[in-house]
Amino acid sequence: VRVGERYLALTVNQLVKVWWVNVRLEPQWLTFYFAQSSGELVAVADWTRAACYDIFPWPLDNPNEGNRQLVCDPWLPATSPKGWQHHYKFADYHTTEGNNVHVQIHDTSVNWTVSRRPVASVNANQVQFAFPLDLSQPPVQYTDAALTNLFYHCNMMHDLLYVYGFTEVAGNFQDDNFGRGGREEDSLVAYGQGTSSINNAYFSTPPDGSHPYMYMFLWNMTGPNRDGCLDRSVVAHEYTHGLTARLTGGPINVYCLLFGEAAGLSEGWSDWVATVLQVRPYPSSSTAVFIPTHLDQVVVVGAYVTGKPTKGIRTHPYTTNMATNPTTYAWLNRANYKEIHSMGEVWTQMLYEVFWNFVGQHGFNTNWFSGDPSAGNTLALQLVIDALKLQPCFPEFISARDAILQAEKQRTMGTNRCLIWKGFAKRGLGEGAKRENDTYIESFHLPQDC
Repeated sequence: VRVGERYLALTVNQLVKVWWVNVRLEPQWLTFYFAQSSGELVAVADWTRAACYDIFPWPLDNPNEGNRQLVCDPWLPATSPKGWQHHYKFADYHTTEGNNVHVQIHDTSVNWTVSRRPVASVNANQVQFAFPLDLSQPPVQYTDAALTNLFYHCNMMHDLLYVYGFTEVAGNFQDDNFGRGGREEDSLVAYGQGTSSINNAYFSTPPDGSHPYMYMFLWNMTGPNRDGCLDRSVVAHEYTHGLTARLTGGPINVYCLLFGEAAGLSEGWSDWVATVLQVRPYPSSSTAVFIPTHLDQVVVVGAYVTGKPTKGIRTHPYTTNMATNPTTYAWLNRANYKEIHSMGEVWTQMLYEVFWNFVGQHGFNTNWFSGDPSAGNTLALQLVIDALKLQPCFPEFISARDAILQAEKQRTMGTNRCLIWKGFAKRGLGEGAKRENDTYIESFHLPQDC
């Protein structure tokens, strides 16, 4: 708080001697003016501009699910205390840059720090990122709109995962850690409309204190081509790679998921987060926490970019229906399931069974950012993220399952243990399942007390 005195022009003909008081109320900065003669509050100045983004807002996953909206200041104060445009050294950014992520076009001829970015229009009240979007045109015609959408999704993932424990100390992606621990200056560097690949996206995660990189590319499976920046499931999948790399083995040992079965699990966690964020309340639900009438929704990853709403980028959709998705632990014995993305599909499906067991028992809170420990969906996400911190480096299916059981024991003291076992046992990772050499032996058995 700072205080001083000055003259303030209230009208063209009225000059008043006032005390001024500067107060920083995160994220706002206000100045109050009090008339010295009477002590009356005569004016308030708000020095903070709202940051507004014309995007496909959550829970929309892609343009097929609804229209863009202009949303202002959508961050959580607890997770992004100075907003999304915060610069940790200088004035706040007016481009698609901030404390959590820097988004720019992928230009291999220059360093990312000087790559082209959308520039906001600025007035007295708003910093506004609103750009034309015509999906009947090639993506190059709406680059700024796509990059703004990517900026929004990456920041939303930052804020969401922070709620569940991906904080500064845990190795999250921020330039300024606000004195909360962890290594700084490692915000995400995210490229849009890359030209070095097609029908793809990827994420590179160095140790805490160095910038991770996300690359989003165009997809030519429809006409015209589509942009991965507009498909939240693809963005969420890639961002989750950063989460799992920094949490498994700790924020410095980011190599724990690079090879073999561990790499397959990494793909599975990424699909799972992208999948569960798409689950919607049923139309009959009128409350924030609901019990669905049937425990399943068929969900895919990459529905928009591929133009394949029933399968997306994977072999099967994710569903608790065994006829539609028949994968089990023994599928890992198949030659085509040695590939890490196929292996990941099996893990995602197992986690999806566990997820619906939790929703069936505890309901569904539509506000993912609540971190509600009493709702099934939010509790399931919390336990999976907790388990990442508990599992060993280079985990396998069994040790990853056991870490979730351990996380549940620590957080809910065994009250939800059988929900986890039933989900895994349904897909062959029950009690007695094992890997002998390169053979996966499945079991559908439950512990006796389940």
